[in-house]
Amino acid sequence: MDKYFMSDITVILADTRHAGNIGATARVMKNMGFKNLTLVNPTPRTHMEAVRMSVGAEEIIERSTIVPTLEEAIRPLVVTYALTKRRRRIRKQVFTPAEAVDGIVNAKGGVGLVFGSEKFGLSNEQTMSLDHIITIPVSPAHSSINLAQAVAMVLYELRREAGIGKRYSKHHKLCEPADMESRQYLYERMTDALKAAGFYSRANADRTMAQIEDIFNRAELDKKDVKILLGVFKQIKKTITGRV
Repeated sequence: MDKYFMSDITVILADTRHAGNIGATARVMKNMGFKNLTLVNPTPRTHMEAVRMSVGAEEIIERSTIVPTLEEAIRPLVVTYALTKRRRRIRKQVFTPAEAVDGIVNAKGGVGLVFGSEKFGLSNEQTMSLDHIITIPVSPAHSSINLAQAVAMVLYELRREAGIGKRYSKHHKLCEPADMESRQYLYERMTDALKAAGFYSRANADRTMAQIEDIFNRAELDKKDVKILLGVFKQIKKTITGRV
């Protein structure tokens, strides 16, 4: 397994309510050779129960990053995957864990695997903010999966099938990919320009804007792409309003 590839993967647990699931996830991560864990708004009773359930993976919990929002968790990443079992009316590519391996292995930068709360999973808003969806193909007769088990299934597929793809792609990237923070800045400037153009007078403009952002996310923009698009939207706003 390529250590460079493994260090690029971050497991993100959003709104986890049971500290034991955090510990069990840390244990699974160590089993599979992964170490980056981010906790978004976790239960305040996290530490001792999580450590007890981690069984030898305490250092993953100790080094984990804790942030208040999913937006902050994904900001430095290049591509993100929402883990969800629910069917959603969202235009995103949906993969099984095995199908997602190639895209994850060959991503040119940090990858986030985002798991929602035990009871509710990820909200539609959270899922919309991510790039792709991974769904584990379980029996419809009993589709509920323990959080740590879901993490284990995805990381197992990565460990089993990843191979050496990352080592090849690392040397062939043409331009550094745009992280979530730079893309978000682009979307803010795009929103400014479209507001100036009267776009927000349309019905359901917010939903349409989210769909436009999703189009750009699926395009896997690099830093040069973002720079060009920023120039486009700034010029549009300047032409309409006379100011940037």
